[in-house]
Amino acid sequence: MSLTIEHINKWFGQFQAITDLYLEVQEGALFGSLGANGAGKTTTMRMILDILRPDSGSITWNGRDVRQVPRRSFGYLPEERGLYPKMRVDEQLLFLARLNGLAKQAAEKALTEWLERFQISANRKRKIEELSKGNQQKVQFLATILHDPDILVMDEPFSGLDPVNTNVLKEALLEMHRRGKTIIFSTHQLEQAEELCQNIVIINKGQSVVQGSVREVKRQYGRHVARLKLDNDPEASWLEQLPGVQVTKRREDYIEMHIQAMVYTQQGQRTRPVSEIVAGYVLAFAGIYLLFYAVLGYAMTVAHGVAEEKSSRVMELLLNAATPLQLLAGKVVGIGAAGLTQMACLVVVGLGALLLQAPLQAALFGANMGGLALFFTSVFLPFYLLFLVYFLLAFFLYAALFAGLGAMIKRQDEVTSAIQVPMMLLIMGWIPVIFGLSSPNAHWMKVLSYLPFWTLMLVRLAVGSVAW
Repeated sequence: MSLTIEHINKWFGQFQAITDLYLEVQEGALFGSLGANGAGKTTTMRMILDILRPDSGSITWNGRDVRQVPRRSFGYLPEERGLYPKMRVDEQLLFLARLNGLAKQAAEKALTEWLERFQISANRKRKIEELSKGNQQKVQFLATILHDPDILVMDEPFSGLDPVNTNVLKEALLEMHRRGKTIIFSTHQLEQAEELCQNIVIINKGQSVVQGSVREVKRQYGRHVARLKLDNDPEASWLEQLPGVQVTKRREDYIEMHIQAMVYTQQGQRTRPVSEIVAGYVLAFAGIYLLFYAVLGYAMTVAHGVAEEKSSRVMELLLNAATPLQLLAGKVVGIGAAGLTQMACLVVVGLGALLLQAPLQAALFGANMGGLALFFTSVFLPFYLLFLVYFLLAFFLYAALFAGLGAMIKRQDEVTSAIQVPMMLLIMGWIPVIFGLSSPNAHWMKVLSYLPFWTLMLVRLAVGSVAW
């Protein structure tokens, strides 16, 4: 019963980040991964969580490929903390726990217990951005463990914490270990690994340099540890560039290094009443206006959401609970449902005003109020059904496109410039509308109305009967 990493390799372009890495972590163990920045610790953890996939080799949990293991079995604490800064603590933690399959009542009970244990119950209703760094770290830790996963993967859990909060987190980590959880965490500090871990691995340039129990590693490889003090260059940053040298500790009075024993190389018209035509004009423009701004606005919401999650590393937490396709579908469907609800409210309010206000009826239909019924039966239903279809299809298209653009950029403030081209495609659909109102079934109007998700088909249906 173990987590087994068997000879995995991972390339990023021409750079090989992981080389023939083999690890075995027994179920229930507290396992430490040590190494300098860029050594491959985070890449390895992301492959364990199936956020990244190895180019070769396999990763299994109790004999099953990790891609087949339910995601709720994992708890992940990323090195770069990922939380929604404007969400309240309880909303955020309950959201993540429910996303990972925990029942609402159980999630609320566990949340209350852990908040009390960490002495941050007073912060339950506060926004994440209002908390101190230490309390944010506690919340991040709770996001990892609240759904009671079997495997905890923690990337630098103690980074940036003061001694008091470090001890609180250590005690919580040991408590999870006593509950039988399998814990893998990375650190730069050898003394943390010695204090907490049963087994460790030291990774350098994507390779396992040393692996085994803490006692065995100290006994067998102790002689490869050296301490250096330089009066004229106390930082000695150049040490990490030396082949076979890994800086494991920096103190005011010395630098501790691990020196490898071996160094490896990297490799188709009917006549209609004027009143109906006037109403069609109004309806067409209202529909087009709503469609344009709804699609554009909600697609931009998707793009900003993706960019925010990416830049705050909250995406890594979400990927630990659901597949990328599930996350994208959830975001698009969720925001699309909100947009559709808003459109429905606007339509209900607009129709209410139309039916209740006599001056508005007279303006649209003249003295012949029968035109109102004719309008509803001949235009209202097909128009709004088509409007619904157009809204959904256009939203899904642009939401997926904007989500992709949001994933390609590095910062949230780059979203506006990144979506200029697809925005122009939407805006260009307005130009033919101006010239097509007087001849909705002209040949050029027919052709252009079939372009994907332009609004000309709505104009042809609302202003004149459609000859397909």
